[in-house]
Amino acid sequence: MQKKYTNWIGSHQGQGMKWILLPILLLGVILLSIWLCNSALLPILSDFENNLWRPAYLLLHRLSPYNTQVQFDGLKPIWFPVIIGLFFPLGALPVQAASNIWFLFLLLTLFTIIVISARRVAAPSVIVAVTAIGLGVFPSTATHFRLGQVSLFVSLILLILSMQYQKMKPGLIGFLLALSLVKPQLIILYLPVFITVLLRNGSVRKVITVISFTLFWFFVSTIPLFILSPNWTHQFIRNLLNNPGWAYPTLYTFFRSVFHSDILPIILALIFLLIGIVIVVFISFRVEKFEALLWSMALTPVFSPVVWSWDFVLIYPLLIYFLFDRKNKVSSNVILIGFTICLVLYITMVQLGYADDRYGFWVPIFLCGVMVIANKYRRKTQNTTSNLVKGEY
Repeated sequence: MQKKYTNWIGSHQGQGMKWILLPILLLGVILLSIWLCNSALLPILSDFENNLWRPAYLLLHRLSPYNTQVQFDGLKPIWFPVIIGLFFPLGALPVQAASNIWFLFLLLTLFTIIVISARRVAAPSVIVAVTAIGLGVFPSTATHFRLGQVSLFVSLILLILSMQYQKMKPGLIGFLLALSLVKPQLIILYLPVFITVLLRNGSVRKVITVISFTLFWFFVSTIPLFILSPNWTHQFIRNLLNNPGWAYPTLYTFFRSVFHSDILPIILALIFLLIGIVIVVFISFRVEKFEALLWSMALTPVFSPVVWSWDFVLIYPLLIYFLFDRKNKVSSNVILIGFTICLVLYITMVQLGYADDRYGFWVPIFLCGVMVIANKYRRKTQNTTSNLVKGEY
């Protein structure tokens, strides 16, 4: 009796301390965020400025958001208008303050990806902290934050969809899918698998409804652009068509370097993309639906013809999912060792001067290979457990 009473007192003291520390921690985060928002210590995030702040600034001044050359030098914006329609109030702020807010938003996004993945499997706090550090120093993450990219935001949206789509109304699913279209090449494998998963639930009507809501919300997000600058579409299309042929870390770049033709590399890249779509759809019939959706995200940097090294963050949800699965410790250890090797090799490559994106083509292939090996151990453990259960009966 005395032992139970002592444990009860201890647990309640622990909960009391938790409720004391949480408000203090939250207050500290708020004060730090306010200070950072007004600080010039952080550099201005270049991709954020080019693709979001400048268009939003011009839009609020009733100028074409995609014709940034009228007031600014540099690259032309090519992010799809849904992001401008959602975040255009940032254009009312000075670029430094807006950039700082976006940096904090990205930090919160990465933190949320890790936390909701951890909560799904009740991962220990130590593993969560180590994961946050490891992903934080990974070159793809560092570049993503340095440029102020949007791929982590897309990853979070797709992760939430993958976890909660069965509980969501079609309107909410369509809204989230519309937001993910800020960079359509990032959902080019996810969307076919997501539709396949919905069809497997016997819901053709739901698929049609979701697609309709996606188009509806995409249009709604562009209403601020049509109101403030009705002729924005022409310049947006021109920016996309005139986008330089960058050296992406993909097979498309390899094909362009081997075949001195404009059409053949595109054809080969599309064939390779179709192979990727077939593979992820096939996977969706072999594994649990949530896991299939994460595989479609992870394999996107491998098969999509147009991705950058910072888009490798699409791999993180599946990587974290396998790492946090402590029921299969061998699989988890394979992920930990494989990621550590990749991290060391990637950082070494960058430090040796091979920092250009085209040299990083091997990273998603390597990490996906590690996850394939880890998955074999997971399935072996699951099959063994299943056989033991059957043996009891």
